[in-house]
Amino acid sequence: ECVREIFTICAGCSSLAAAQRELDAHRLGTKDWISRSGKHHRSRRFSSSALGALLRNVLYIGEVCHKGRVYPGEQPALVEQALWERVQQQLKLATKSGEQHHKVNALHGKADVLLSDLLYCAHCGERMRTTYTSRQGRRHLYYVCRSTKADPKCHHKPVAAVDLEPSVREQLEPILGLRPDALSLQHSLERVAYDARTREVAITLLDGRCFAYTLPLAHRPGVRRAGDEQQTDGRVPRVSRLMALALEFQGLLAQGTVRDTAELAKLGHVSRPRMCQILMLTNLAPAIQEVLLFLPGTRRGRDRITESRLRRIASLIDWQAQIQAFRSHWAGSRQ
Repeated sequence: ECVREIFTICAGCSSLAAAQRELDAHRLGTKDWISRSGKHHRSRRFSSSALGALLRNVLYIGEVCHKGRVYPGEQPALVEQALWERVQQQLKLATKSGEQHHKVNALHGKADVLLSDLLYCAHCGERMRTTYTSRQGRRHLYYVCRSTKADPKCHHKPVAAVDLEPSVREQLEPILGLRPDALSLQHSLERVAYDARTREVAITLLDGRCFAYTLPLAHRPGVRRAGDEQQTDGRVPRVSRLMALALEFQGLLAQGTVRDTAELAKLGHVSRPRMCQILMLTNLAPAIQEVLLFLPGTRRGRDRITESRLRRIASLIDWQAQIQAFRSHWAGSRQ
């Protein structure tokens, strides 16, 4: 009801600034919420960027955005299509204003920091800060670990914002909508961890979901990559292969291709107890199964997530309890 009221008010305003004033008059602001760590985030006045992100979000009309393209979603629409489209006419003014503001910032050498207070070093656990370098009259933003100077054991290399930020946005678009801004991320994410050794980016949302991906190597002018030809995406983790195998075996049983686990074990050239161990992975929560299927490749050393620990998690009946246990194991595996 609050979202519908916001859209109704904004549809009757001539600009985004006018909409902000009307929402202030109605005492409507950002969501009041408590993070998993217990920190209370009180409702605040809508900034222009936060209001623009809310009004542009296609999730409210029952759609989802993935890689810049909009698709029908499974969630019910909270706002009528006609009302949403009327509001978008007001956003055209805000977009032009935002582009002008960005140009002014560029002239003064300023830059928006997308992952402020969210990005952590996966090696030592310290929060990463921003720094700048200047080349040929232009300033370039980087994220660096705070402890690299104080702790010689942390050899975390800086990562360019121009490489990291667009990839994080792309990964989050199916969840947060097209081009989520810094405020949207602050209200949706618990943390983002970056490992410079493997280029692994691990994202944890406030609702408990977590996933990881490998940051692609940069292909742009000025980037030096000695020995790129030796770089690989690493080997597929063993648990990823087992999860895919378990789902394949489950499908054979469901389709009646095989009668029982004994026949399935014979087909897979393993013992029946071993087949039961593999199939136990299908008891994991769907969110965990998805993470396992798309784990980043292991470049060196042992896999970080073990099958034995996953089987213990799968023995839990409640999916939420599974997710909490998996998050603890995931966090511990990155230490």
